[in-house]
Amino acid sequence: MAEPVKSRVAADLEQAKQEGQLRAERIKSIVSQAVGEASREVQAGSKEVIPLVRDAIATVVETLQERGETLKEDVQAAIEGALEVINQTRREKISAAEAEVKQLQAAIESEETAMQSEMDEALTTVEAAASERSEQVKGAVKDAIETVKNSEESQLMRKRYAQLRTQIAILKANLSAQYSERQEDVQHYLDEAQSWYERMGPTLDSTSATVQQQYFAFEKQLAEAGKALAKKERSLKQTLKELWRSASETFKD
Repeated sequence: MAEPVKSRVAADLEQAKQEGQLRAERIKSIVSQAVGEASREVQAGSKEVIPLVRDAIATVVETLQERGETLKEDVQAAIEGALEVINQTRREKISAAEAEVKQLQAAIESEETAMQSEMDEALTTVEAAASERSEQVKGAVKDAIETVKNSEESQLMRKRYAQLRTQIAILKANLSAQYSERQEDVQHYLDEAQSWYERMGPTLDSTSATVQQQYFAFEKQLAEAGKALAKKERSLKQTLKELWRSASETFKD
């Protein structure tokens, strides 16, 4: 596959020369099209695309080396065209991943709503069945229902759901930081993660000191990610990756 890429780039560059159109944008387009079509033919991943990129750039250098002072711009344009293919491939995969995340979130919300509805219906039925009993019985049933609603198991289910929503929000923040130009998208997902994390607060009181320390460390990292975004720090992407790893480790229980 390498030779066809070289041949096509060389031929297209020669044609552009003859037409008097050998400018940066044309060179970028030539390389982008050649690498893009070659990568689609072999259904290439990043490891397979890299040799195609190397050969395309090498062909540009070999073909245009006599251009002297414009060679730097020519090579830069070629590199941009090649990287455009890699970025587009990854964006498509990220878009597919985002769609899967949305489907997962919708499924979780649907199941959580259904579960809560069934639980409420069951408890309502129990309370209604006792409505014609003595006040003492009705009071006992009502108290029992309230105890169940506030039970450790019930709190644990809410905690698990909040954990999952926090992780999903952090994952979306990572995706947005990598492939979106909109800073407000990243901020939205960080705010969403913070909101869901705060809903876990009451469930932490009964956890061990070690677990609490993990949660507080995660909370600190979440705040640091927000600050890095606000200051437009270049390390934001790395900070978000570390936040994702921290979330996975903290919520694995």
